[in-house]
Amino acid sequence: MIIFDLDGTLVNSFSDIAASVNETLDYFGCPLLEEKVVVQYIGDGVKMLIARSFGRSIFNNPDYEWPEEELNKYYKKYLEIYSQNLLNTTDLYPGVRETLGELRIYKKEKFGVKYAYTVDGESIGEIENETFNASGA
Repeated sequence: MIIFDLDGTLVNSFSDIAASVNETLDYFGCPLLEEKVVVQYIGDGVKMLIARSFGRSIFNNPDYEWPEEELNKYYKKYLEIYSQNLLNTTDLYPGVRETLGELRIYKKEKFGVKYAYTVDGESIGEIENETFNASGA
């Protein structure tokens, strides 16, 4: 099985993530953050990204400990917004298309390979080839 991390490994999605965080902050009437601030909060899952971004925006404290119910409200809205904006500027890093093309010479059926993804550190789920191929890779 071959598993790749998508965001930050195969694709540069930082701008779309930051823009979606800011749209979510704006939706709740919170001050917006510079992209470079949001980007430094990426990497520990979406919920942590939202907790840090809202903490920084409202309290100037990215380590603010949110009540779960309140954090979930922000998190759910972010997911809704990001799902509508995840491909605005996101693009493959240089060389990814060629590398994925090279990997296609191996018959996945022969090795039992399935494409997989995770969402916010959840369990791995299967995606369809059409989804994987949507990038034209």
